[in-house]
Amino acid sequence: MSLKNKLKSIDLTSIEGVMIDIDDTLYRYEKPNEKAIKACYKSIKSTNLIKSISLDKFRDLYINYRLAITKKLSPQGVCRSRQLAFDNLFNDFQIPQAYKLALRYEKIYWQSFYKEMKVSVEMKNFLVDVKKHGLITCAVTDMQATFQVEKLRRLKLSKYVDFLATSEEAGGEKPNKKIFSLALQKMQLSKSKVIMIGDSINKDIKGAESFGIKAVHYQA
Repeated sequence: MSLKNKLKSIDLTSIEGVMIDIDDTLYRYEKPNEKAIKACYKSIKSTNLIKSISLDKFRDLYINYRLAITKKLSPQGVCRSRQLAFDNLFNDFQIPQAYKLALRYEKIYWQSFYKEMKVSVEMKNFLVDVKKHGLITCAVTDMQATFQVEKLRRLKLSKYVDFLATSEEAGGEKPNKKIFSLALQKMQLSKSKVIMIGDSINKDIKGAESFGIKAVHYQA
């Protein structure tokens, strides 16, 4: 069965709520991320902030510094911070007041990222149908709440999402049961009354199922 048909096969009359992942479920992450990295690189080149650096080299540095922050601060939501990754990167290049530049480049990153996002039409139609059935919805997502709220707003999906459960608030990333427990608490529903939909087999599907929640795999 195709992923698209998996959504159509869900019996919305048998449940009362839907948990849903954001990244790579409501939209595709790869293209906005690449566009945002290029926007940061363009600014660095135009200001000569880091001399004689190629796009490929900058991309590798950015990825490595993000991975380092994620490893250091996991499982907190802040482990996904672009600002902290940029701060460490600029510090290691001995750039003065790296923390101020880090904030600036986080803004450059997200401004470009948001502009490039494209909502999954299948998922939007599914959420419209979910709300027509009067079901409760909760976005269950890693990362800081501020950026995930803005993604929902930019994708024009926030009116279909009743609650938001983030790793920042839960104190643990998927597949940790803390984030699924937080979502249930906000929805005020039992495990048997909800389903989880997401792109990651390990985080979304196995994470939910290990906590006793039925899950459906879907990738935008």
